[in-house]
Parts: sequence; structure tokens; C-alpha cells
Amino acid sequence: MFALKRKFAPALVKALVGGVFLYSGAQKLVYPNAGGTMYAAFVRRWGAMHGAPAALEIFLGAWLISGFLPKHAACLAVLVLCLFCGALTAETLKRAPAPCGCMGAPASLSPSVVRISLVESLGRDVLLLAAAGYLFGTSVPMTRQKPDDGTGPIY
Repeated sequence: MFALKRKFAPALVKALVGGVFLYSGAQKLVYPNAGGTMYAAFVRRWGAMHGAPAALEIFLGAWLISGFLPKHAACLAVLVLCLFCGALTAETLKRAPAPCGCMGAPASLSPSVVRISLVESLGRDVLLLAAAGYLFGTSVPMTRQKPDDGTGPIY
């Protein structure tokens, strides 16, 4: 039973974290100007570059799910999630915060409701950060050495 958990738990976490990144990136590509959200402000400020964060999220989600260089993918996921947590924290501390628009969060509400929504998003990102940290910790680094199968000489 424990061997099954050890084998399938990282795959399940990989699919979960990668799926969240894929969904979030696709949502940003489909609805880039969603109300008065933080991402809509980014779109207004950066114009042509507005698709870059969405493309990064989609790429990262696909990379996590693929399993190619898993430690590198998990490390990038941790970095991106730390940046998201920092942005959400900074927005939460403002007098009149803008909603993040993450995962279909409401866009135009009173500042107190927006602040609650931002804290919920921050909590979700912290959980994803913990999951990405778990992936980093359980990923096996790729080596170029041939594994010892016990048939060689003993030194």
C-alpha cells in the first residue's frame, strides 16, 4: 500500500498543480480584460506583452504534467507561486485593493469583500506552493550514471 502511495502521490500532485496552471493560463488568455482585476491592469500597462504571463502558466502546467526535468519544473513553479503570493499580499495591503480575478473570483465588489477574496486566493497559492515544494522534494534528479544493478565488481 505504501509503495502505491509513493508511486502515485507525486503523479497526482503533478497533475493537480499542472492542471491549475493550465486552467489559470487559459483563463487569462480567453478573458484578458476581465473587469477591474489585477491582470486587467497588467494588460493595460504592458499592452502587447499581456499574453506572456498566461503563456508562462500554460507552459509551466504542461511542463509539470509532462514529467520532463521534474526538479526544474517544480523549482520554477515554486518561484512563480512565490511571485504570485507577493503580488497578492501587496494588493491585499492596499486601501482599495483590486480583485485578482484568479480562478473566477468576483471582479467588482466592495474593498472588504475584495480583500477576503484576495486572502482566499493567497491561501490557495500557499497550498499550491506547498504542493510544488513537495514535488521538488520528491523529484528524482536525472543523472548520466548507469544505475548499479549489483552485477559489477565490488571495490
